[in-house]
Amino acid sequence: MGSHGSIHFVQFCIQWSSIALLYYDYFLTFGMEVEYIWRQNFRTSTILYFCCRDSLVANTIYLLTIANKITGKYASTFANLLHALGVVGRAAVVAVWTARTFAVSGKNCWILAYFGAIGVTIVILDIIGVPTTFRHVTEDYPSRSVGGVLAILMVVFEVFAAGLTTFQSVRALNANGPWQRQKNDLTYLILEHGILYFCAVTVLTIASLALDVAIPGGFLQRLLNAYTIPFSGMMTARFLLHLRRWEAKRAAYRSSGAEMDGGVANAGDIASEPVPHTQMLDPPGHM
Repeated sequence: MGSHGSIHFVQFCIQWSSIALLYYDYFLTFGMEVEYIWRQNFRTSTILYFCCRDSLVANTIYLLTIANKITGKYASTFANLLHALGVVGRAAVVAVWTARTFAVSGKNCWILAYFGAIGVTIVILDIIGVPTTFRHVTEDYPSRSVGGVLAILMVVFEVFAAGLTTFQSVRALNANGPWQRQKNDLTYLILEHGILYFCAVTVLTIASLALDVAIPGGFLQRLLNAYTIPFSGMMTARFLLHLRRWEAKRAAYRSSGAEMDGGVANAGDIASEPVPHTQMLDPPGHM
């Protein structure tokens, strides 16, 4: 009984810390959301953004579930909602990073086919094994092998996407001169957020996979689940916000020649930066 109580206490601590960070980040970026999401035309990336933010709701529902605040006839309904939010959130993250990797690779169709195939497989496995992949509400779930394969594919997806994006971005920045002069460039933005995502999320994903292999079954196997999906959505949402802000600054510069971040953008800055990266998420005509 004491052991069960200790596990329950750790669950609460982890879940509260996850919720605290999610809402703190949302508070910090709320102004950007109003400016670059609410006040802009509705686009494809608008849907992706809100899907990435669904952990704000999902983690709260899960906390109420483990606190036994959602019981009776409503329990299964909220459990299904929780699982659906998990699938939608992960699918949005996969879609954004697939589009980004495809764009920085010069729209290489083989790259799209590779990451697209892995992405679709991830979403299908997520749907099949939702109780094992999203915080584990009940014990009635499919084989744990589904969760294991899904964890491996996520690691492969994130590591290869991060590696390819970093390689292409660094090559492009080196070709355009000193990096200091390119801090307003879209390529620099993509590299910066790619590295942040890898450090904050991919490392957690790898650690989660290690736990899955080392401690099959039980609470410890799912110890990091409260962080991996919510944090991936949070970091992806941040990337979309900064991408929208870059677009707004670029549009303002092109229309008025305004100064960018304390200096006029030169030929290597925003004025000359192509936009295929943004058009991958928002096709022409939806800007």
